[in-house]
Amino acid sequence: ASPETPTGLTSTAQTANSIALSWNAVSGASLYELQMKTGSGQWRDVDVSEFTNDTTANVTGLAANTPYEFQVRAKNFGGESDWSSALTQATITALAKPTNLTATPTGNGAKLTWDTVNGAAAYKIYRSADGGKTFILVSTRLAKNFNGKTPYFNDTSAESGSFIYAIRAYDSSLSNTTRSDEVTATVTV
Repeated sequence: ASPETPTGLTSTAQTANSIALSWNAVSGASLYELQMKTGSGQWRDVDVSEFTNDTTANVTGLAANTPYEFQVRAKNFGGESDWSSALTQATITALAKPTNLTATPTGNGAKLTWDTVNGAAAYKIYRSADGGKTFILVSTRLAKNFNGKTPYFNDTSAESGSFIYAIRAYDSSLSNTTRSDEVTATVTV
């Protein structure tokens, strides 16, 4: 016999480009088929799971700030169920990249400042000592700690030399990776 139609389809926007989905397991299902569409477009296959207990999917490669519709059905050797009720979920709005990043040498490192990014929950500060080939994370700053003031970071861990700094703004999931333009500062300790 054909399996029953899956129920309990739920979704969560993970990032500006991904949505996580889950649904209730169907007894006797040998796999699930997931479809999606945007607007008045055509339904298209997204993911096929060959495991009866795999009732989740993480759909990636989506456009930011865009609503998507999803539906799922169960299959086995006896046939396939009807499609579940469609569910609409929008991706998160992409954050703008930080702007006006400046790095000023101080007596014991460098002071960085940049403009506030609307919707940012945190900023991560990266430093490169090899001309931008590799970056290391030197600090994470929570946006709420600035209370409307210009965000800043005092880097006192840099040794003398020339460094490239980059700032990334993150949304509340800490997964949006827009990055500022790079700026070079000579730091003397």
